[in-house]
Amino acid sequence: MEALVACFERSLSAQLDERRAAEGELRAAEAQDGFLGAVLTIVQSAPSPAIQQAAAVYLKNFVSRKWSDIDPHDFRQRLVPAIVGSPLNTRAQLTRVLNQILTADYPQNWPDFLPTTTQLLTSSAINEVYAGLLCLLELARVFRWRSRDRRDGLTDIIRATFPTILHIAEGVLAEESALAGDMLRLVLKIYKSVIWLELPPILQDMSSMVPWGQVLLRTISKPPPAESMAEEDPEIRAGDVWWRAKKWAYFCLDRLFVRYGDPSQLSGDSAKEYAAFSETFVTQFAPEILKCYLSIVQAWTSGSWLSPKALYYTGNFFAISVRPKTTWALIKDNVDLLIEHFVFPQMCPTAADLELWDEDPQEYISKRIDVYEDFTSPDTAALNFLQACCKRKKANCYMRALEFANKKLESVRNPQTLEAAIHKEGALRIIGSLAHIVIRDDHIRGMMDGFFQQHVFSDFTSPHRLLRARACELSNRFANVQFGETSIAAIYQGVSRCLSDTELPVRVEAALALQPLLEQDYVHHALMRDIPQIMKVLLQLANEVDVDSLANVMEEFVEVFSTELTPYAVELASSLRDTFLRIMSEHDDTDDKSLAALGILNTIGTLILSLENSAESLFKLEDCVTPVIEFVVRHALIDLYAEAFEIVDSCTWSAKAVSPTMWNVFGMLYEAFLSTGIDYIEELLPALQNYLSFGRDHIAESEEHQRMFFNIIHAVFENDRLGVQDRNCVARLAVYFILNLRGSVDGYVVKLLEIAGARLSSANEPKKGVYFRNLLQIVVSAIYYNPQAALSWLDAHGALEPFLNLWQANITSFKRVPELNLQVSSLVAVMTLPQAPESVTRALPDLSAALLTVLGQLPLAIQKRKDAQNRLQSEDQLLWTGDAHADDDDDADWDEPGDGDLPADEEDEYVKFLSSEARRIAAEKGNVPGTNDGEHGSDAFDGDFGGNGHTNGSNDDDDDDDDDDDDDDDGMLAEDVLASGPLNDVDAFALVHATFATLHDTDPARYNLLTGSWNDNQRQLFQGVLTHAQASRQ
Repeated sequence: MEALVACFERSLSAQLDERRAAEGELRAAEAQDGFLGAVLTIVQSAPSPAIQQAAAVYLKNFVSRKWSDIDPHDFRQRLVPAIVGSPLNTRAQLTRVLNQILTADYPQNWPDFLPTTTQLLTSSAINEVYAGLLCLLELARVFRWRSRDRRDGLTDIIRATFPTILHIAEGVLAEESALAGDMLRLVLKIYKSVIWLELPPILQDMSSMVPWGQVLLRTISKPPPAESMAEEDPEIRAGDVWWRAKKWAYFCLDRLFVRYGDPSQLSGDSAKEYAAFSETFVTQFAPEILKCYLSIVQAWTSGSWLSPKALYYTGNFFAISVRPKTTWALIKDNVDLLIEHFVFPQMCPTAADLELWDEDPQEYISKRIDVYEDFTSPDTAALNFLQACCKRKKANCYMRALEFANKKLESVRNPQTLEAAIHKEGALRIIGSLAHIVIRDDHIRGMMDGFFQQHVFSDFTSPHRLLRARACELSNRFANVQFGETSIAAIYQGVSRCLSDTELPVRVEAALALQPLLEQDYVHHALMRDIPQIMKVLLQLANEVDVDSLANVMEEFVEVFSTELTPYAVELASSLRDTFLRIMSEHDDTDDKSLAALGILNTIGTLILSLENSAESLFKLEDCVTPVIEFVVRHALIDLYAEAFEIVDSCTWSAKAVSPTMWNVFGMLYEAFLSTGIDYIEELLPALQNYLSFGRDHIAESEEHQRMFFNIIHAVFENDRLGVQDRNCVARLAVYFILNLRGSVDGYVVKLLEIAGARLSSANEPKKGVYFRNLLQIVVSAIYYNPQAALSWLDAHGALEPFLNLWQANITSFKRVPELNLQVSSLVAVMTLPQAPESVTRALPDLSAALLTVLGQLPLAIQKRKDAQNRLQSEDQLLWTGDAHADDDDDADWDEPGDGDLPADEEDEYVKFLSSEARRIAAEKGNVPGTNDGEHGSDAFDGDFGGNGHTNGSNDDDDDDDDDDDDDDDGMLAEDVLASGPLNDVDAFALVHATFATLHDTDPARYNLLTGSWNDNQRQLFQGVLTHAQASRQ
C-alpha cells in the first residue's frame, strides 16, 4: 500500500520523467489482485488531499477501461460507503465511477443498490441523506437517455424514492443554508434526469404532478438567501447553489411545457401518450406558472436580480405561451409591458457587454455577432418571445412592437450620451429582429428607405461604436429591400467606410453586410471596382478573428468576381493558406475555429475553380495551397478531409492536367487513405478520377501508381465494415482505371475481373441499382480493354455464357452517354472478334439485338446531356440576375430539340422514333428501358463466377442504394455533364455504321448471322440509326 501511495505522489511531480515512471508503475500494478480496492483505500485515507484526488482520478479512468475485466463484487459494496464519507475534492470522481458501474451492472449485477440508496435517503444523518441523493442522481442519469423500451425498472425506482426526495425538497425549501440549497439542487436534477426524454406515467398522475409542481414554483419564487446575493460578480453569484437550484426548477417547468404539456405540439405516439396530461397541464398548470413568472418579472423590472439562466427560461416560457389560448390570454394583457420592460432592457448592451468589447472583442463577436452565438442567452430568448408574438399574433403585437421601437428612436435620434446610444441600439435591435416579418409586409417595407434615412445613415459615422456596428447589421438584414439609388449608395459607402473602422466588431459587421448587399445592382457594380481592396480587408479580418461567416463572404466574392480577382489569385491563396495554418496551429477544438477553417478551405477550392482557364496561375496556386492539404492529411484532420480532397479535385479538374506538385499530393492522399481515410472514399473519388483522366499517360508508365490505384480499389472491396455506397465508389473507380489505362494494366484487369465476378455472384450483394450496374461495367470494361483476353478468361472460368445472358438482360439499365458508349464499343468488339468462343458465336444474334436497343436509347441520352449542359450554362449566366432558379423544374426542358447538325424538328423526330422503337423492341424481349424491370439479377452466375452465390438474394444495403433506378441516374446527371472519360465523345452511330459496312463487304456470313434474325421493327430501327449517323457526319 505504501508503495502505491508513493507512486501516486510521484505522479504529481513537476518532473516529466518522474511522472511517466510513476504512471508506468501504476499500469504494471493494475494486474495485481486487490489493486482496485487498494486504490479506493488510498482515495479514502491517503495522507494528503492531492494524493487522494490523484488516486480518485486514476480510479475513474481505470474503471472506465477495465470494469468488464475484473471481479467487482467487493468493490461495489465498498463504493457507496466511500461516497458517504468522501470530501469534496474526490466526490465528483467517485460519483462518476458509480455512474459507470451502474450503467454496466444495474439492475442485474447490483440488485441491492436501490435498497441501499433508499436506506440512505431515510437516514437521520444528513451526510448519508446527501450521499443518498448523489447515488440516486447517478442512477437517474443512467435512465436519462433510455427510450421507453429500455426503461424497465424506472417506475419501481420512482415509486421507491420520489416520495422521499419530494419530502426532502419540501423540507429544505424552508431553510436558508448552502447545504439545504445544494440538496434541493440534487433533488431537482434527479427529477430533471427522469423527465428528460420521457415523462413516466407515474409522474403524469396528478397525485404526483401537483406536489412536484408546487415544489418547482416554490423554488423559483423563494427569495434567495442573503448569502447567495452577497457576491457582486454576476457570474459567481449565478453559480451559488440556490441559484443553481432555481435554474433546474426553471428548466423542469420549461421541459414539461415544451415536450409534454402543449397539445398542439404533440404528434404520433406522443400525442396519444400525453394527450390527457397535456390538456391538464395547458389548462390548469401553465397559466399558474405563467402568473408566477409575470410576478417575478415585475419584481425584476423594479430592481431585483435574476440569473441569466432564469431570464432565459422565463423568456422561453413566454415564447411557448404565445400559442395556447389559455396562456396567450395572460400574455395578451401584458404585451406592451413585456416589450418595454422585459424585451427592450435585454436588447440594450450592459456594462458587462461593453467591458467584454474592450477586453476581448473576439469573444464579443462570438457572443453578439457570429451566427453560431449562444442560443441559450437571455436576450436570445427575449427576441424569440418577441418574434413569436409578432408572427403568431401579428394583429395584436407586430405594430405595437414597431411603434414602441420607433417612439424610442424618436427620443434618441441624435444620441449624445452613451446612455442614449445604448437605448437607440436596443430599439434598432428590435427593428432588426423583426426584419423577416417586415420584408413580407408591403406597407412597412416601402417605408424602410425613409426609416434608414432618418435613423440609420447617420450611425455609419456615429461616435458610438455600438451604433456603427448596428448600422451595418441592419444593412445586412434589410439588404433585399428595394432602396432608392441614393439610399443604396449611402448604404454601400457607409458599410465600406466601416470596413476600415478602428473597432474589430464594427469591421466584422461591415464585412458580413457586403454579402447580401450583392443583390443590389449598384453594390454589385461598385464591388467589381473595389473587390481587390475589399478582399485584402476580408483576409486581414480572417487573420484577426475566427468567424466562419467571413469565409462564406470571401467564397462568394471569389465565385462572383473571379475575373476581377484573377490577377490577385496567388496572393489571395497565400493569405488564405496562412490564415488556415494559423487557425489550425491555435486549434482548441472549438466550433468557431473548426468552422472558420472549413470555410477557408471552401474559399480556396472556389478560388481554384475560378482560374480554370488560366493554367499558369493554377500551377502557382497548387504550389501555394499544397501545405494546406499536407497539414490536413499529416495531422489526420478527418473532419476536413472532404474539403481538402475537394481542393485536389479542383486543382486537377481546372488544370485538366496533373502537375508534379499534384503527383506529390497523390502520395499524401494514398498514405492518408491507408491510415485514416478509407471511410472517406466517396469524398476522395472525384480527385482519383481526375488523376486517371488527366494523368493517364504518367500512370501508364508508372507501375507504382498502378499498384496504388489497385490497392485502393481492393482495400475497399475487402473491408467488410464498409457499405454498398463505398463499394460502388471503387467499382466506378475500377471502370475508370480500366478504360483510361487501356493496354497498360493487363494484370490488374484480370484481378478486377475476379473481384467483380465474386461480387456479382455473392448472395450478399444487391442485384439491381447503380452498384450492380457498375459491377457489370467492370466486366464490360474489361471486354472493351481486351475482348479476346477477357472473353477467354470468362470462358475458362465457366462464366462466359452466364455473363452474356446477364449483360443482355440488363442492357436497358444503362442510360447515360458514357455507359451507353461503353456498351456499344464493347458489343462491337465482341461481334467483330476474329476467333470468338463458340458461346459468343451462338449469342451473336441476341447481342446484335441488344446493340440495337442501346442505340435506340442513345439519342435521348445525348439530348438530356445537352440540355443539362445548357442548364448549367444558363445558371452561371443567371446567377446574379435574380433568376438563377427560374428553371428549377427538372423536367421542363428534357423534350426540347438539341443543337445537333440536323434541323431541330427533324432531330427531335429521330430522338422520338429511335427511343420508341428501342422501347418497343425491348418490350417484346421483356426488357423495357426506363423501368426497374429492365434490371435482372438472374441466377446465371450460380457457382461459376468467383463464388457460390444466388443472385436472387439481397442484403440490407440494397434498400439504401437502389430503390429507384431512375433516381440513381438523375441524381448523377450533373456529374456526367462535367466528367471527363475516354468514351465520352465516342460517336457510337458512326462506329456501328462503319462496323456493319465493313462486315457487309468483308465477312458476309457474320453480317448475315448478326442481322438475319432481325424483325421488321429492328430493321427499321437500324435504318434510322444509319440515317442518324450519316446526318451527323454531314
